Amino acid sequence: MKPNRDADSDEYLGSGRSHRCRSRFAPLWPTKGYLTPGQRDRVTRFLADLPAGALPPTFRRLPSGIVLAEARVPSKAGEDLHETHGILMGPSGEAAKPQPGDL
Repeated sequence: MKPNRDADSDEYLGSGRSHRCRSRFAPLWPTKGYLTPGQRDRVTRFLADLPAGALPPTFRRLPSGIVLAEARVPSKAGEDLHETHGILMGPSGEAAKPQPGDL
C-alpha cells in the first residue's frame, strides 16, 4: 500500500509504532481541521521537497503553540534505518523557532 502523503488527509497520520512513544509528550493528530491554510500550504511544499519513499508526516503542537511536522525517509545507510526531516511552523505556516520547553 502506498503511503498517503496528502497534507489534507482525513486519516490519522503517524500511527507507526515508533511514533506512539513520543505521543505521550505531545499528541499527534490528523491534519485536516487542525492546520491553518498557511500551514497546509507549507506542509505541501515540505512534502514535495522530500525524497521518494518518504513516510506520511506526523504533526505535533508544541507547548509554545508552534507546530512540528516530521516525515521519515528510508536511509541509504542500512535497511530499517530512517532519517527524520522536519519543519517548525507558526500559525500562518512561517518558519518558527522552538521556545524553552518545546523540545
